Amino acid sequence: MASYSAATIELCEILFCVNGMKGKEISEYFEPPIPEKTISRWRIKNKWDDRKLAMSTTNAQLIRDYQQDIQKIRAAAEDEERPQLPKETDQIAKLTNSIAKLQNEKSLTVILGVLMDQKNWFVNNGYLKIAKLMNEAQQKYVRSLTAKTEK
Repeated sequence: MASYSAATIELCEILFCVNGMKGKEISEYFEPPIPEKTISRWRIKNKWDDRKLAMSTTNAQLIRDYQQDIQKIRAAAEDEERPQLPKETDQIAKLTNSIAKLQNEKSLTVILGVLMDQKNWFVNNGYLKIAKLMNEAQQKYVRSLTAKTEK
C-alpha cells in the first residue's frame, strides 16, 4: 500500500472541494494515479463533503442571510407595534457585527481558486518543478487560513 504525504492529501481535498473534481478525475490528476478507493477513503475520513458544502457558502450569501434576519426581527416588532426588545436589539447588533467582519474577510474559496488557477497555469505551461515547489508552500498558506477561520 502506497504512502502519501499530507500535502498530497490536502491537494486532493482542494481538487474535490474547490474545483469540484470527482474521484476519478483526481486520481488521473496525479502521475502515477492515486487509486480512487484511496481518495474515497480520505473523502469519508476527513469529511470533505462537509467542507465542500461549507466552502460553497460565500460571504455574499451569508451577508444576505444576515440582512434578511435583521429585517425579520425589525418586521416582528413593527407588526406587533412595539419597540424592539433588548434581546432583539442585541441580535441585530451581533448580526451587524458579523456582516462587517464578513465584508472585510478574504474569501477562502476565492483564494483557493486563484491558487489552483496559478498552479494549473504552471503545469499547463511546462513549469512542473515550480508547480511542485509552490504546492507545498500553498498548502501551508491554506492551512494557516483555515486555522484562522476555525478559531
